[in-house]
Amino acid sequence: MAVARGSYPGGPVAFTAGVSGRNQSETARFLAEFGLRNLDDLKAYIRRLETAVNVSALADSLPAAAGEGVSIVGSGGRILRADGAFAEKRGLPAEALTGRDVRQVLEEIAAGSPRVAPKRNGEGDSADEATGLAAIHGHSKEIQKAKQLAQKAAATDLTVLITGESGTGKELFAKAIHQMSPRSTRPYVAINCAAIPESLMEAEMFGYASGAFTGAKRGGNPGKFEQAHRGTIFLDEVGDLASLLQGKLLRVLQDGEIEKIGATTPFNVDVRVITATNKKLSSMAETGRFRRDLYYRLNVLRIHLPPLRERPEDIPLLATIFLDRFNRRYAGLAPRSITSEALDVLTRYSWPGNVRELQNTLRSVFSLEDAREIKPEHLPPHLRQLARVPRGLGQKSLEKVVEEVEREMILEALRATGNNRAKSARLLGLPRSSFYEKLDRYELARAIPDDTAGD
Repeated sequence: MAVARGSYPGGPVAFTAGVSGRNQSETARFLAEFGLRNLDDLKAYIRRLETAVNVSALADSLPAAAGEGVSIVGSGGRILRADGAFAEKRGLPAEALTGRDVRQVLEEIAAGSPRVAPKRNGEGDSADEATGLAAIHGHSKEIQKAKQLAQKAAATDLTVLITGESGTGKELFAKAIHQMSPRSTRPYVAINCAAIPESLMEAEMFGYASGAFTGAKRGGNPGKFEQAHRGTIFLDEVGDLASLLQGKLLRVLQDGEIEKIGATTPFNVDVRVITATNKKLSSMAETGRFRRDLYYRLNVLRIHLPPLRERPEDIPLLATIFLDRFNRRYAGLAPRSITSEALDVLTRYSWPGNVRELQNTLRSVFSLEDAREIKPEHLPPHLRQLARVPRGLGQKSLEKVVEEVEREMILEALRATGNNRAKSARLLGLPRSSFYEKLDRYELARAIPDDTAGD
């Protein structure tokens, strides 16, 4: 077996050539493990990896003298990255250009009207004006790191596992990866593994042949994987997938084949797989509730999305964006704004439902309240209560808060009685011995002159 070695910008890479005999099957298994058909596929795969790693460094290293700015465009015609100068010339933030078709952007520039693609009437929140990473908002380090990983993932065909609590935006990231990828012009198909009964899930994912069961459609029915051929399939809540279907999904990832219910031959599919879960798949794999081999296949490139409570600095930005969206969507209602006091309350809430809960809360307030300016008193009751709680309260234990209040009351009593200990104890309704113990605990006794002790 001859071995050729090539050096690429991303580092030294070895690949086999002229393989024969027993080693040929070993090489074939190696290639199949990564969904590759031959050595040409392997070389292209390596180049995509290098692009993902080096795209950010490339943009930063380009000369600032490029007067019109710089944009990096993927093979599918989508903008992978645009610098500030390029975006400024087009009158848009750089984030708003990421993921867009460069041809459309250039046409708009020629017409003198750069814009984000308009939304069709009747579309919901999932069809925001921005696409790709521009649809994901936040300045926190955690969300920026996730966006950088998504951009790198888009340049490859690696299997992606997106983790995070419900409502953190996992499907937004899956769509962004697809929209920035070379498969962006191909189908994007999403399926929620927790929303479909187990008895129907196999047919939903893999389809069925004609006559597969009583009531089956004549001619059969394609499953989600077949519908996503040459595109991307997003499996949400993959941790809820039944054990039998976990094995079938593993076969797709290993061999690129699906087998319809009632079919006698497998069907080849070319699909990029992105999965998401709010469960700890690693723990499930350890306890046997999720196939360990499938977990390793899914956990190739992992993107973790932090809960909203861990990035409170993003809440004012998100709230402003949602209100602006509602103002445009519900043009029949008076426009609304939000006060800094109300934003402060939103920032202090833990948001167990994450971004989705924040959006739905603001939608409810926008629809039900008549005030032009949203204040703390217009928020739901569980949020209004936070406005009456001292800001630092949630950062201290109850015991610590009680101690601080108790110490302050003792100081107030001493000031009111001219540092007379006996009168202060009576004023506070405490036995003298308990009062003296508290003076020692809070180190206040030394500050009181002995001649003012009193009886």
